[in-house]
Amino acid sequence: MDGEPSVDDGPTVAIAAPSIPHAAEVRRRTLVNAVLPLLIGAVLGAVWQLVVMPRVGDAQLPNPVHGALMLWLLCVPLSTTMLVGRRLAEAWEYALGLAIVAVPLASIWLGRGAGALFCGVYMLGIVWMAVSGAWATSAWPNNARALAPFRSGIWHTLGVGFGAFLGSVLAYVWS
Repeated sequence: MDGEPSVDDGPTVAIAAPSIPHAAEVRRRTLVNAVLPLLIGAVLGAVWQLVVMPRVGDAQLPNPVHGALMLWLLCVPLSTTMLVGRRLAEAWEYALGLAIVAVPLASIWLGRGAGALFCGVYMLGIVWMAVSGAWATSAWPNNARALAPFRSGIWHTLGVGFGAFLGSVLAYVWS
């Protein structure tokens, strides 16, 4: 036993554990970045369906998703400061993230039929759920400024678009 190396002999390497956000932080991120935009989109879509859609005519454009995205664009200064917690000077970056999603989504919703529903709802919902799951639980530093405004704009616009469709369908069914 003497002279035999022990497990404790030799250099040691310290391995840092990955930074995993606390469960309360994940819930807060999910509420602010996924649930609130979804609910805001649902309210905007429902209001558009009830107030504007009876007056638009046979073309049915702009539809509730278009309306919610246009109204969300007007809310960029408010959403940048309140939801993202950034300075108003960074609203352009948030608006760029919004545009990256809103322009293709609005063009998809110009189409009619199953293609628009598949790409505009099914794929949007899948992407929104994947982003919400991945970005809410990723190992960011636990601070309010961890998510770039560009990414917040993308995430929020996905939620608003999906929520607008859901809200407009509920408003149509219950009206």
